Amino acid sequence: MANDITEAGQMFDKIEVSEEIRALLLPRGYGPEDLAEGRALQTSANETYGARQTAISRQRSASDAVGVLEPKVRETFADFRETVTKVIAKPDWAGLGATGRVPGDTQKFITAVRNAYLAGKQPAYAAPLAKYGYPATTLDADLALLKAYESADSAHETAMGAATQATKDRNADSKALDQWLKQFKPLARLALKSKPGLVKELKL
Repeated sequence: MANDITEAGQMFDKIEVSEEIRALLLPRGYGPEDLAEGRALQTSANETYGARQTAISRQRSASDAVGVLEPKVRETFADFRETVTKVIAKPDWAGLGATGRVPGDTQKFITAVRNAYLAGKQPAYAAPLAKYGYPATTLDADLALLKAYESADSAHETAMGAATQATKDRNADSKALDQWLKQFKPLARLALKSKPGLVKELKL
């Protein structure tokens, strides 16, 4: 796809600087406006191709950020849950997120972790948790880490959507250019059949 777009651009460049080529194309239905239409399609295809590359790069960066933060957040929460089960009475474990399976779904996980840490700051649990490694400052730091993970996940979702749309735009523009060239090239070969050197130069 990249090769086709680049070759089309080079072809238009050569046509634009050659009065001879333009004169030969004119009787075959390709005057200035028609050639300008093709050039516009090539320009758009080139732009959306580049935009898609940028979108994919951003998606990968966002994915990397999630990949770094998620295991940290899950490990930190696992340590918190284990501590709760050792220093807090069992009837209160549920309120501190220390019962059942940790949610696999990202949004449910974030909600569960946030609620657990906030509950840990409540007066009923603050003293024993602080004694065994979870003072308010530590819980605040863990909440900040969770917030960073939530932001990274949101950015990743946005980046994936943008990459999907950029791919659709690139494919649509590339298809439009390809369709234009499929009609143009055979007619251009006819127009330039007395000039085989030009046919070769334009890669028709």
